[in-house]
Amino acid sequence: MDSSVLVTERDRVLLRNQGEDHMNAKKLVVGIVIGTIVAMIVGYIIFDLLMSDFYAANMGSAVGVMRESQMLWAVIVGTAAYAALITYVLGLQPGQSTIVAGLKTGALVGLLLWGTADFNLLGVMNVHTPVLAVVDSLLETLRGSIVGAAVAAVLAKL
Repeated sequence: MDSSVLVTERDRVLLRNQGEDHMNAKKLVVGIVIGTIVAMIVGYIIFDLLMSDFYAANMGSAVGVMRESQMLWAVIVGTAAYAALITYVLGLQPGQSTIVAGLKTGALVGLLLWGTADFNLLGVMNVHTPVLAVVDSLLETLRGSIVGAAVAAVLAKL
């Protein structure tokens, strides 16, 4: 491709993004709060209501790893970190605060984060089966996409 065309396209992108408000503290906090709420609700629906029997059937041979009752504060902190990562990555893409961009970004973050966690846990512990590692990574890709879309929709209005 001709270098003059590349410069022109680069200049067009820079000019288009010039007037945009990039990620700031307010947007980050709003994104984390919205993302955490959405992720908690979607996570409850997917993992507690719809897929709990599947997860129970695909646990590894490790005994006593599941808590009888969850430490809700720890789940909220972890979920907030997940929402913060999605919000941060969305903020790295100025001009891309659309629902579709949020969906794609959230899906990618979910797949990479949970694929890493699930397959590393599979490799070093007996906490779940290979099938669960694949399914969990895909379900987290779905959850991440929904969170990303919700965060992007809210950030677009700020």
